[in-house]
Amino acid sequence: MSTLDYNSRLRTPYACEAGSVRLPAVLPASSLALLSLTLLAPPGAAAATKDCGNYGTVVGQAPDADGTVEARFTMREIDGAGLSDITAQVSSCKIARRLVRIASLRRENNPCLVYRNGSVIAEKSSCRVIGFVCRKRSTGTERQVTRCTRAGGRVVRWEAGA
Repeated sequence: MSTLDYNSRLRTPYACEAGSVRLPAVLPASSLALLSLTLLAPPGAAAATKDCGNYGTVVGQAPDADGTVEARFTMREIDGAGLSDITAQVSSCKIARRLVRIASLRRENNPCLVYRNGSVIAEKSSCRVIGFVCRKRSTGTERQVTRCTRAGGRVVRWEAGA
């Protein structure tokens, strides 16, 4: 039986005895740190959810010179029906708002609507918008929840209605 030095940089001799290999008793500090980090992170830990605001008329908003109140994206509370609780995971709020604009607000060439002779006749329950697959479900008389997903764990959600 002989002792051979296979790893001279770490100066940790490995002993070879009848085909079995003994590992060193001490692990390097970097290995211990990596091991502790992987054990502390829970499996399937969810990404942080960003609040991207609401879309509609702001409560108490003064009308324009022509007497109309224009809807807009805001972090404040909205008045009446609109799009609320816009959230994004693994995606920016800029992309989330763009997705909401395309899937919910634009009425011409909207991929989530069915047209006949230039007018909207139905709304699809599932559609594809800028690489996201969006699914809509009704949660009440005048309430609808939309959830859009994309590869890489990207998720955008919002609620529509009164």
